[in-house]
Amino acid sequence: MAKVKVLIEGYVKDDTLVVPTTTLIQDGNTNIVVDPGMGKNKLEALKKALETEGLSFEDISIVFTTHYHLDHTQHVGLFLKAKLIDYMYVYDGEQWTDHDGEGYKISPNVSITHTPGHSIEHASLTVKTDKGLVVVAGDVWWFTDMTPVEDEMAWNQEKLEDSRKKVLKVADWIIPGHGKMFRNLKKEVKSDV
Repeated sequence: MAKVKVLIEGYVKDDTLVVPTTTLIQDGNTNIVVDPGMGKNKLEALKKALETEGLSFEDISIVFTTHYHLDHTQHVGLFLKAKLIDYMYVYDGEQWTDHDGEGYKISPNVSITHTPGHSIEHASLTVKTDKGLVVVAGDVWWFTDMTPVEDEMAWNQEKLEDSRKKVLKVADWIIPGHGKMFRNLKKEVKSDV
């Protein structure tokens, strides 16, 4: 089973300060960083968070971006040895290839789920852990309290609602785009992750 750790808990303040949640997934020898974010302060925090886990930028195998908004993607270039994966493609150095999209396994216990709405290409990761299924949901929800209900940044609110239902149906734990991990209270969970 994989292990999941929130490296940096994201936030949105005063509608102008934006930091996404950055997550580390370790599945065997595969180290995955999700949504490495943007900004100088985030860069230093990310470096320190990885060091705390005994890792460096070079130790990351895969960087996954939930969607293309710059607050989630600016730092992908720091991971020079990593494959970059999004909902549709794998970028390995200069090699660009398609993958299977929905259900594509990026490691034995981690797969991609298309969750459009906030943006057309938005995707989440489902992660099998000892504590249940964790969904790294990006901006399907921004915050721990599942807000905003009406996403003013949404490409398509109706599709977003469908994606939210899809996540709630399977997730034991949810990591939102700009907050800390929370339990899906609609399901029974073994214990804290």
